[in-house]
Order: sequence, then C-alpha cells, then structure tokens
Amino acid sequence: MANRFEPAINEINNAFSLITRHIYGAIVDEINDTHVSNVIVPLLRDVSVQRKINEMVLQANRKRYKAYLLEQEALKIMNEQVIYAQE
Repeated sequence: MANRFEPAINEINNAFSLITRHIYGAIVDEINDTHVSNVIVPLLRDVSVQRKINEMVLQANRKRYKAYLLEQEALKIMNEQVIYAQE
C-alpha cells in the first residue's frame, strides 16, 4: 500500500536539497541570504493556487511584522512603567 504522503515528502526532500546544496562551513553549517536567493524555486502550473500561496505568505509576513511591533511596544511599557518606573 502506497503512503499517501509520499509525494509531499519527496517534494520536501527536493526543496531541502535545493537549499542545503549551498551550505558551507567546516565546523558549523552556514548559509546566507545570497545563497538562498540563488535557490531555484519551481512554480506551480495552476497560477491561481500559486497566487493564493503567495498572498498567504505575504499575509503571514504582515502579521509577523505586526506581532514584532506589538512586542516592541510591550517591552517599552515593561521597561518604562515596570522595571524603571519612577515613583
């Protein structure tokens, strides 16, 4: 009986090898943004699915940035009103 996840696992392995082939370093594996920018990313044949994925990624990035800003605001409040509060 075939594993129904096998195609997805193969795709993950293929993507992993596309990225890790750029790794360098004798002791600690290193990869930088230049290497990642050279990774060839195959596009889907279904353009509407590709657009949906793209929008979801952009939305996740916006939410991640909003979370970062909220975290910075919380840290500022913690510093100014709790840790270093003047009485």
